[in-house]
Amino acid sequence: MLDVLIIGSGFAGICTAIKLREAGTTNFRIVEKHKNVGGTWYANTYPGATCDVPSHFYSFSFAPNPNWSRLYSPQPEILAYIEDCADQYGVRPHIEFETEVTCLTFDQDGGFWTVDFKDHPSVRARFVVNGMGGLHRPFRPDIAGLDQFDGPVMHTAQWDQGFDPAGKRVAVIGSAASAIQVVPKVAKVAQQVDLYQRTPNFIAPRGDFAYSDRQKWLFRRFPVWQRVYRWFIMQRMDWLLYPPCNAWTGCCTLLCTAPNDGHSCPTALAAIWARLSKTRT
Repeated sequence: MLDVLIIGSGFAGICTAIKLREAGTTNFRIVEKHKNVGGTWYANTYPGATCDVPSHFYSFSFAPNPNWSRLYSPQPEILAYIEDCADQYGVRPHIEFETEVTCLTFDQDGGFWTVDFKDHPSVRARFVVNGMGGLHRPFRPDIAGLDQFDGPVMHTAQWDQGFDPAGKRVAVIGSAASAIQVVPKVAKVAQQVDLYQRTPNFIAPRGDFAYSDRQKWLFRRFPVWQRVYRWFIMQRMDWLLYPPCNAWTGCCTLLCTAPNDGHSCPTALAAIWARLSKTRT
């Protein structure tokens, strides 16, 4: 019987495995339905695929990467980072690839889980960690007349690498994160792109930029600076996305109008605290 079974080898599954090994637990297994680690970053390979969280924050705090190429690094870099972590921390030998879970059953009396798989024998585990995320099984809406369309149809999560949008008329359904990334790439070469949305999204400048060789050298040479930089990103995202100061008029406006250049966090925070101090007095 396993102590722990982990479902999925994305960020959640790999992190869980690393921390289990650090705690001295080695009787665990990761099951992954794909052929490699990475989770959604292995499955999603559409043009422009990236993360909407800055890379220095969208990474493990215990495994900083000083070589991110951009503020928002592309999918191949994120996948390579997860692969490196799996190898560096000795997790890969615990992974069984192309192993898909079909059923979980808990034995109340015995206090263990029975885990059934699609093409493998069942196993028992004391604990099960579900790290499969919510983006591994794409939803395809039942649109009337879609079966009569003769052109290629695909979901961004199952992108056809053989598809060339150059010179074609392309329709995109949905305007969330994936569309925001793929549409600009397709629009550069397609004859026409039409986007159909049900609910408008809030849109803000992305402020993406490439890190210079000197910046990456500073991150490598002074790890404490990279940790401080990560902390600044975290603070800025917390204050921008989940501002705790709604009671003070103008505070959130101040944050949302701060320059989105990746370097203005200290200035913005200083201005915020000045505003709060003035309000309290």
